[in-house]
Order: sequence, then C-alpha cells, then structure tokens
Amino acid sequence: QSFLSFYIFKYETLLIFLKLFNIPAFIISIWLGWFCITGEYIYINSKNYWKFLSFLILIWISISSVSENIIWVTGSITSLYPLFFSLIFLSTIFNYHYFHKDKNQTQKYISIKSIILIILGFLSGSSNEQISCIVFIISTILIIKIRNENNKKIPLEIYLGFFALVVGIIFLLSAPGNYIRMGIAEDSFISMIYKYIIYLLGAYYSLGSETAGKTFFLSLIVITFIFNNELNFTQKKFKYYFVWVLSSVMSLIIMLPVSNFLSSRTTFFAILFFYFFWLGLNYSKENEIIETQKIKKTAV
Repeated sequence: QSFLSFYIFKYETLLIFLKLFNIPAFIISIWLGWFCITGEYIYINSKNYWKFLSFLILIWISISSVSENIIWVTGSITSLYPLFFSLIFLSTIFNYHYFHKDKNQTQKYISIKSIILIILGFLSGSSNEQISCIVFIISTILIIKIRNENNKKIPLEIYLGFFALVVGIIFLLSAPGNYIRMGIAEDSFISMIYKYIIYLLGAYYSLGSETAGKTFFLSLIVITFIFNNELNFTQKKFKYYFVWVLSSVMSLIIMLPVSNFLSSRTTFFAILFFYFFWLGLNYSKENEIIETQKIKKTAV
C-alpha cells in the first residue's frame, strides 16, 4: 500500500486514472463475486443480467462507508483494490472448480498464469488484514473441497498462488507498523474488550450510526424477493455457502487487537461477503427470468 500510495500521489496522471477507475473496479469486484457464488459470468445479454444489476445496486446503496472505502483515494487503496485483486485471485480458483475440476491437471512448470497468480496471491495476503483472512479461509476450504470431492490433481499454479497468499499474510503480520499502532492505545484490557463487543454486535447495523443497518436488512429482503420468492432455503445450500458467512464474521474477529481504532469503515468487507453468502443462499439457476415476468422485473 505504501509503495502504491507513493507513486499515485507523486504522479497526478496516475492519481486521476485511479479516481476514474474506482467505480469500475467496484463493479468488476461484484461481478467476480457473483461468479464465485453462482458459477455464471454475467453479460448484458445474459438472462440474469437484470438480477445482477439489482444485486449490484442494492450493495452500492447499503454498503458501509462508500465514500471512505471506494471513492476516496486513500480508502480505495486500503479497501477497494485489495478486494479487487483478491476476488480476481479467488475467481481463478473458482473457475477451475466450476469448469475444470473433472480434468486431471499434471502441469509441472511455471507458466505466465502461474506468475500472475503468485502476484495476485501475495497482494491478496499482504494488502489488508481483513481481506487476507477472508481469502485464506475461502481458498483453503475450496482447495480441500476440490481434492476431496474429485480426487484430482490441482494445477501447480493454484498451489503457487496459495503459497504466495500465505507469504503475503506473514509479510503483513510482521510489519512493524502494526505493533506500533497497537502500542499507542492506553485503554485497559477490559475497556478494549468492551469496545470490541459493542463493535462486533453492531457491525451489521452500521455501528448504530445513520440508518442503523436498515438499508442492509431491507436489501437482504429484496434479494430474497428477487432470487427466491418461494422462500426455498435448504440445509445443503447453507452448508455449501457457510464458508462465506464464516469469513465475513472472521474479518471482524481479527480486529480485536486494534479495537481502539475501529469504525464503520472496517465493517466493509464483513457486510460485502455476507451479501455474497446471502446471494448463494437464495440463488438458483432454475429460477430464470421469463417473458411473462416483465411487470415484476420492471417493478423490482
């Protein structure tokens, strides 16, 4: 982040480009997250394009601290672009899971794709504590799942990318600035725990500020209406997508050591990945839009 910030603020052209690319980067991130959940790449002529568009809009209007995490340059470097690179990394593994898991991969050399995955893995692990935790949990469980379900050899590039992810996490945790920041706080341990419990309980309610999470829960209801109006929830789906809600909660739990510096901005990843979990819980490929539903589509 420091390296990127230095060059962005040094060159005005790069700064302008970054500002213009923030919104497209967010849209692409949600597009990649959609693919990871559904196994479907959405295009303008896709049957579920309008559903994806609705999902994107709902996230935009209810995600926490949009200005701080997406619009502002420093915030986008801390939150948006780590999310962007991490979802590219995850979507690569999910792409293999959805489309190539029945093929026995025997690659034994490092390709250009391997180098790209190594870079993406390192960026995913070293950019932000919360997103590195999320990516580590999801990718670990997914790789284990692929191995157990198909008994196939996973490509070398995925292992290299995962190794780079772990190296990035170690690099991030060993940064001296993290420990200096924790040492600044003068509150007692009890006070720190008290602040953290309030933060954890209010994370999905915008920490009690502004709308107190009303738009978040209203958006969950609308997502259910769009994707699952028959309220067909199954235990199988819950188990399959549980890793997404687990990673959402864990992104909050790892913030305990810095509980004196928490704000609604740090709930960004938790809320976003809970949306992905909720999408998976309600999404069904069989529930496609048909021509007789034009009125319903327009109303939504």
